[in-house]
Amino acid sequence: MAVLLVVSAVLTIFQIILVFNLTARFNSDPATDFNIFLKFARQVLDGQSPYQPYQPLQGPFQGELRFIYLYWVIFFYLPFARFSTETALNVWAAVNLLLLFGAVWAGWRVFLANWRITWLLPLYCLALAVCSNAIMNGHTTVIMLFALTASAYLYRQGKFFAAGLPALVLLIKPQITFIAGAALLALVVYQAARTKGSGWKYGEWPPLLKWLAGAITGTLAVTAISLMLEPDWPFRLAGAFNAQQINGQIQADGTYLEFYKSIFPSWLEFLTGWQQPWLALVSVPVMAWLVAWGAWRLWQWRDNYPVFLGVAVALTLAVTAYSHIYDFPPLVLAIFIILSQVGRDWRAGRIRPALLRAGALVLLFAVQPISPDYRWFYSQPFIITILVLTVSPEKPETS
Repeated sequence: MAVLLVVSAVLTIFQIILVFNLTARFNSDPATDFNIFLKFARQVLDGQSPYQPYQPLQGPFQGELRFIYLYWVIFFYLPFARFSTETALNVWAAVNLLLLFGAVWAGWRVFLANWRITWLLPLYCLALAVCSNAIMNGHTTVIMLFALTASAYLYRQGKFFAAGLPALVLLIKPQITFIAGAALLALVVYQAARTKGSGWKYGEWPPLLKWLAGAITGTLAVTAISLMLEPDWPFRLAGAFNAQQINGQIQADGTYLEFYKSIFPSWLEFLTGWQQPWLALVSVPVMAWLVAWGAWRLWQWRDNYPVFLGVAVALTLAVTAYSHIYDFPPLVLAIFIILSQVGRDWRAGRIRPALLRAGALVLLFAVQPISPDYRWFYSQPFIITILVLTVSPEKPETS
């Protein structure tokens, strides 16, 4: 454990230094995502709308990045908008690193409560490996991870309404949460139908119905505030989409980066060099099998909201048609579930499955810094989803 702590401390410090250095260096171009979000936030503070007309950007990252989020997403960037860009970048990195630690702490309490507190450092080091790119790019996915782990923690504490309040982050990027959202709504209906009787009092509601009440309350509150600031923003949002932003972007080297491509086909193309139709012929049945397997696992975890949430988010990231490396932070939930199973197996003397799962995680994170090709990062959602789907509820012992 002492060796693990020393190694984790060194790697954590190294990653934190990289986060600050790369965040400042990468965002020296005005066309990067964080600078665009910062520009939108400054427009809001100046009384303008973030849904601006088309304006081509100049710089290494050619193309147009328009604000195509719900209006209240800009609230997450308002605290940084009055700083200079250089200061905003450093404060953004520091805040996200703190939020990530909060997420790791909450995840430890939910999934690894019987692990000693000294494990927080290795867990934080591992979470940084998943989340650093999101911080550098300036996306809200570390904030999403913090909110989701807070929701799981509050739910585990029996505070079901409060657990629903941060669940509004599921709406920030629906393309990476749509399976989780749909599955949770279906589970609410299932719990409500299973509860007999009519004319319930609030205290008799099933837990997930209380969770839904909290989620609706939080979403309506923040939406009401946003509508007071810009009453017609839903219509502006509807007109903000454009084919170029959804389909791709020209990179600094002049190549065209296609956005509209799922993680698994992208990884398969990288590994094999295959093109269509072979990519589709392999990818479609594999992802269909993954969704079917995931649906079965979700059903098995229907009485355990934190695990249900982590599995559903990982499954979405594995099959979604539109995601990037900076969307991966919610995978930390699934990693904690996997580690929890590794711990249970180890304590029960099931050494082989414990070593297989732990070894797969080690290889997954070891191969990425060894290879200079960033596309290795696209193995994260698929492999982590496979690993978390191998975890099933423990069967009760029979006498």
